Parts: sequence; C-alpha cells; structure tokens
Amino acid sequence: MAQALGVPLERLVKQLHTGESELLPRRLMSTDLRERFGWASSSTVSLYRRKGRLPAPDGRDGQRDWWWETTIDAWETEHELSWCRPCSHAFVTKVGLKEHRTRVHD
Repeated sequence: MAQALGVPLERLVKQLHTGESELLPRRLMSTDLRERFGWASSSTVSLYRRKGRLPAPDGRDGQRDWWWETTIDAWETEHELSWCRPCSHAFVTKVGLKEHRTRVHD
C-alpha cells in the first residue's frame, strides 16, 4: 500500500499511528466492537465469533482480526440486538440480555 501511495512504509505506519493518515473505509478491531456494543471485555468478541454470532473477520493485522465498518453495519442491521438500557450493553440473544439483567441489575 505504501508503494501505491508513493511513500516509504515507515512513514505511512507513523502517519497511521499518529492519525495523520487514515485508511478508508474504516477497519474495526475488537476494541472498536467492544466500545460500539458496550461489551466489557475482548472475551465477549471472541465468544460471539466462536459461536458464529459475529460475521467472520474481513482480515487480520498480525494476530488481530478486523472487520470493515460496513460489514459490522450490515450485520447489526440484519440482527435484532437486545440492548440493556441502563448500561447500553448489546446482546445478540434475548436470553443473554435476561441473564445480564438478573445478574447485574436485580
């Protein structure tokens, strides 16, 4: 990619880390999914992936999976997420929401 942009790789990496440059469309990492859906730990993302409740990652950056933002947008549109209103936490099943409410809010 750096070659296609005509910049040295080290410079592109630095620009991406500092926010001077941005790859579009946006790629979401597990931390982005945790923030977006109110999930407390990365184990939630891993669990949902293993159970097939999240779409397969669009790619890998070293050891880290990533998704195009459009992939997650489409997945969210296609699935009826259950939201806990008091804590803004999303669940992919109503059972998960019920267990959460019992464990955390009752």
